[in-house]
Amino acid sequence: MHRKRFPAVGHLLFVLCAGVLFSVGAATASASGRGESDVEVEIPEDDRDEYLVGFQVFSGKELSEQNRLLARTIPRLLRERLSVLPEHELSEAEQRALARSLLEEAIRKAGAELDAAVAARAELRFDTGREDERRRRIVAAEEKVAEARAKLEAVKAVDLARVEIADRKPISVGEEDAEPFDPERLAVRLAREEDLDLLVSGTLEELDGSIVVEVEAYNRFLERSIYRERFVGEAGESDALLSPIRAGLAEVLLGRPWGTLSVTTSRDDTAIYLDDRLVGFGAVTIDYARTGRREVRVSRDGVSERREMVNVRPSQTAEVDVSLEAVQAGTVRIDSTPSGADVYLGSIWQGVTPITLDRPGAARTVILSREGFLDETVVLSEEVPDRVSRELVPDPGNWPEVVQERRDRFYRAFGWFALSIPVP
Repeated sequence: MHRKRFPAVGHLLFVLCAGVLFSVGAATASASGRGESDVEVEIPEDDRDEYLVGFQVFSGKELSEQNRLLARTIPRLLRERLSVLPEHELSEAEQRALARSLLEEAIRKAGAELDAAVAARAELRFDTGREDERRRRIVAAEEKVAEARAKLEAVKAVDLARVEIADRKPISVGEEDAEPFDPERLAVRLAREEDLDLLVSGTLEELDGSIVVEVEAYNRFLERSIYRERFVGEAGESDALLSPIRAGLAEVLLGRPWGTLSVTTSRDDTAIYLDDRLVGFGAVTIDYARTGRREVRVSRDGVSERREMVNVRPSQTAEVDVSLEAVQAGTVRIDSTPSGADVYLGSIWQGVTPITLDRPGAARTVILSREGFLDETVVLSEEVPDRVSRELVPDPGNWPEVVQERRDRFYRAFGWFALSIPVP
């Protein structure tokens, strides 16, 4: 009879313990689930403000002394001539690759935090302090491990599309006097160690009196060469060889095709605008211009404005010649007291006073500037007289000297006045 009761009691105790353990486990799992879902993940940000380009000394075997020097000179000249490039346009593949790199770095950091939390928890096994304090530390360590693990899982779950990458960045080719990198360094390791976006390298080979140059551009985040081209030139004619190399690399650095736009006008003071952006006066040549249909606008005070559309083609030069007929509106003579003040029409220096300027067709502001005096303005328009005069006011920056000079003039004048009064 007793033998029949003990198994029943044991079975009952087993069921109760299992239920308690299941309830605790479910509550723990539920709490853990809430913790993971509530983790706020900081989306990685692109903090690379520039598109960094590096140049490596070209390599070559059995080169003459002259061509060994050329292997170092070519990358330096390329860096100098490509330093004027404005900005790089990142392709969709580059943006995805950079976003993936930022996410991978965030995952590595979260993984390192989890490893550190696990190591700190493991050290508590050898803690010989008070039992209650030890248990408190273990609970805190367990919480940190859980938080670190939840953060790691949350970072892994971040959608790549949430990482914002700039589609354009200013191009930086490094310091002007910096030496190109050692040709013995591997492109993959060199780009990573020097934090470069793009690495330009190449090889030289002598062939029957000619120079064969192979140029390569390695993209760090795409982890592959995105450009490779061979050029052949005559020994001793480095300038002729550099021109096609520069043209090909410029397209890689810009991230887009480019052409040249040349605009000439009939007068040096004619303003030239490209797509409503001022690019120069009189005549300008724009290298690395964006291809496609572009609007050229020229204007000058006193003349009618003209606009022309031009099609800029890759690797070609588009030429535009625009002449404007002047409107006979007369002239305006500008004087100042004292004379010799610099005269600026807008931001363009015209000369010094006294000066005669063409009367503009629309109202324009002229600034008179002379050291030691405040700037004075004159508005030129159709209604302004043929002659304008302005008295310049001393600069208040020297006000104590001005006050003293005026006080001295007053006392001198007063002294002469007192002496001029007849004595009774």
